[in-house]
Amino acid sequence: MSVILYDLFLVMIGIVLGVFISDPLKNIVTGKYKEDARQKKRVKLLIHIRENNTKTYPTTTELAEKVFSNCL
Repeated sequence: MSVILYDLFLVMIGIVLGVFISDPLKNIVTGKYKEDARQKKRVKLLIHIRENNTKTYPTTTELAEKVFSNCL
């Protein structure tokens, strides 16, 4: 009887771990984390451009320094 309960316990732990780990593991395998990081950078850049709307347009180098200076 104890062997059956032990096996049931192991199966249940495996199922629970599989449910929690499947999404992050899928993101690692498919590279979705990199795409999410790129998307966050795009959003940050667009927010900066909308908030600082001026008549003179900054260069890409200036934008990178202003927006992403505290990244890395």
